[in-house]
Formats: sequence, structure tokens, C-alpha cells
Amino acid sequence: MLLQSYDGYIYILPALPDALPNGSIKGLKARGGFEIDIEWKNSQLTKLTITSTLGGNCRIRIAKNSNLKSKTQLKNSTGENPNEYYQVNTIKTPLISDKAELKGFPVPETQVFDFDTEKNKTYVFEVK
Repeated sequence: MLLQSYDGYIYILPALPDALPNGSIKGLKARGGFEIDIEWKNSQLTKLTITSTLGGNCRIRIAKNSNLKSKTQLKNSTGENPNEYYQVNTIKTPLISDKAELKGFPVPETQVFDFDTEKNKTYVFEVK
């Protein structure tokens, strides 16, 4: 609901419930030795603080219309995440019956960024 850490990235506010339109949380742990603090207002990210305890690449996924401002240089993500803690296992293509009635649900559009981190350094991003 507030953070997912899998499949090569850290997803910020992936499923924020309508009952929590405003809030903040500190100290969430993510793979790769990252500690995350999040603030949001009107169900939109307003501030993101990431502390790296191990160093290495940090890949974040956020809502498409979030415009992060920081001294930290973000770059659009491409390919596999080079951080060894985010290696994605190869899986076989799933079998899906032609008789299955799969019902989709709307998934919000997102954007994915990478930035290099140093051990025990904190990175702050504000949404403008």
C-alpha cells in the first residue's frame, strides 16, 4: 500500500487507500539496504527521503505526473537494475486458458528513475 520493493525497483505509494489522503511514514525498509520516508497530500507524493545503508543503484517507481526536484541527478531507467539485490529471476511464460475470463483493473501510469547512491548517504526529493 505504501511501498513495494521487488522486480528491480522500489515502488512508492503503489496502492494508497482513499481513507489515507494525507499522511507520512518514516523508516520503511526496502531491498538493497534502503530506508524510505514518505510524505503525501491529497493522495499525491510530496516528499521522498531515501537513505542508502549499502550504496549502489537505487531504482524508484512513482506516479507518472510526479515531478521530483532534488540536487540528486535522476536518469530514466533502462534494462535490468545493476544493483545485485534487485536481480530478477527469469520465469517461464505462464499458460492461460482460452476459456479463462480475466478481468482487468486500471493500473495508474508510472515513471521509473535510477540514481547512484553512496553508503550511509541520504537523498531528499520534493515534488513540485
